[in-house]
Amino acid sequence: MEDWLSRSWEHKLISSGDNFPTVNLRREHRADVALLLHAGFEPDSIAAHFGWSADELQERLDALSGAGLLDATRHRPTFPVLSVQDVRDHMPVPDALIDETVALIEGRLPEVQEFLQSTPGLRRLSFEDVSLLILSDVTLDNWQINAVERDFLGSERPERDGRRYYFALQEDAPDDSTEAFGIYGNQYRGIGPFTLGVYGNRRTGNPLNFATLDAEGLERLFGVRPDSVSVFKQGLLDLLVRASGDPDTAMPDEYRTGFVALGWMDGSRIAIPVLRPEDEEALDGIAALYADDLVALLRRHRSELVARYDASPYAGSVSIEEYLIWWYHVYYTAVTDRLAADGLLHIPESGITSYVLVPGD
Repeated sequence: MEDWLSRSWEHKLISSGDNFPTVNLRREHRADVALLLHAGFEPDSIAAHFGWSADELQERLDALSGAGLLDATRHRPTFPVLSVQDVRDHMPVPDALIDETVALIEGRLPEVQEFLQSTPGLRRLSFEDVSLLILSDVTLDNWQINAVERDFLGSERPERDGRRYYFALQEDAPDDSTEAFGIYGNQYRGIGPFTLGVYGNRRTGNPLNFATLDAEGLERLFGVRPDSVSVFKQGLLDLLVRASGDPDTAMPDEYRTGFVALGWMDGSRIAIPVLRPEDEEALDGIAALYADDLVALLRRHRSELVARYDASPYAGSVSIEEYLIWWYHVYYTAVTDRLAADGLLHIPESGITSYVLVPGD
């Protein structure tokens, strides 16, 4: 039992708006209860380990089942608990599928380049600047996920206590500097009128993640310790947005140095996308370019995936759709890593890439 509890576990959510668990899993060892039930420990032994009475254990079980996170009959979580071994045993990605997906993406690169060259917010950038965003986030992840859910999963996100979301506990291996299983994901932060997007698999604790920088981190990069982190960040984004439209925009040397350290500038050149609504439409077009063929490819492998699910410890408690959506994250991460290994996309040393969304007039 201690072996499971001593590991590091990330709480991962796929949702929008106010769709999130109606109980706090980090309180009263609720996540630990779900974790240990997945591992096969009986409720009585879990109560004994924590020194709980039968009533105290039942309170936690009731909280989980009331939130739609526990099958109260089978005493199994209704969401996947994904240890390193679980993913290796129950969510493998066929090499043939990776090969087919890479071929699909590579085959349409000329059309992708046409989109990039016709998009004002992207054509000033090198393909290396945007390759992780375009070939992973747009083609496979954030811009593609609605098509995958609609046309491959064929189901809405599961309803839990009036909310719709996917959830998982994922083991973060201690010898791996990436997030759990190296999965690439998005992070959004509203900063004044702008939205900062950060994509990658090293978002947590990263000194080059602008979204999470505190006053000390900003001072280290930009040479100024701000009185207000939010106001200072908004000013920096405003300066970057103006410079993206007018290269003659005056910029203090210490700010330029900070932007270069972040990887947002290469010398005097802006090196990340600054996207206005019309630019975002172009990204939707790139995602649509691949959507039908990607879904068709996944459907061809569906029977193999369903067989894996049926033979897994998740069958019967976790829905097939929830199993598949987390498998999909493992899958597109494997594809992204192969694209990088083949030299088709560039992953920055920081493990993240950033972009700025500018509101319309």
